[in-house]
Amino acid sequence: MWDAFISHAGEDKEDFAEPLANELENLGLNVWYDDFELSVGDHIPSEIERGLNNSDYGIVVLSEAFFEKSWTQEELNSLIQRDVSESNKVILPICYEISPTEVQSHHTLLGKRYLISGNSSSVSEVAEELYQEILKNSTQPISSDDLEKFDPETLDYIADVIGRTKKGTEIKQLFERINFEIDWDDAKEGSIHEYIATFPVEAKERGIDLEGARKNTIFEKLKELNNEDPSNIVSVIEKLAHPRNYVGSDENREQIIDELNEFLKWEGLRIVDYGEVKQLR
Repeated sequence: MWDAFISHAGEDKEDFAEPLANELENLGLNVWYDDFELSVGDHIPSEIERGLNNSDYGIVVLSEAFFEKSWTQEELNSLIQRDVSESNKVILPICYEISPTEVQSHHTLLGKRYLISGNSSSVSEVAEELYQEILKNSTQPISSDDLEKFDPETLDYIADVIGRTKKGTEIKQLFERINFEIDWDDAKEGSIHEYIATFPVEAKERGIDLEGARKNTIFEKLKELNNEDPSNIVSVIEKLAHPRNYVGSDENREQIIDELNEFLKWEGLRIVDYGEVKQLR
């Protein structure tokens, strides 16, 4: 359910843990962080246990305060049990206002591991290192042999995202970049808009609206490409998600990628750096 669980002491929340959680979310990861997940009335121990058991990784913010708290020790022990029993690495430890030598004096096992430095690196640099580590271990290049046709519901959602992101000739150009033709441009949109303006009652009776017509045309094209080869859909997604299409609007791109990844996870896929689509392990 989550890419990572963040275990931290309350003393480290404001200056490090919360900014780190926000940075990781901005990078596109889904993190379990207490202020994100807990609501009034929640049974805290059971919610924490659910987060620990349903996160791929445990990000542990190690500090003097961390080692003084009983509940952080319990979280750490739970992650260590998973780390020992599972084939993949689970714990991603960070030193925060504590040295590796001091960590080893508190916990020999953690002291012998590679520790990300929260002392000499900025929060954004730590977040980037964690992001790359999580993606490296949780994704792999797409195997054409394993790539199955996309579910129609996924195609419908992709068509909706493209229809909201691009209009008119922008849609035509998006498909042309991948050497695909689509019957949609500014003139097409103009004729539909003119028809609706001239015959509003008839257009309403026939259920004609510009946004719906745009999305339906994209959807039909995606179905055609999916039937030919599902890797065509991957190409469309990668062009849609590439940073060069969002110069000066990073926030808009992050929102679109978050939306797409929410659906792509059901296809076993994820958009990573520069819009590249990879398979989840």
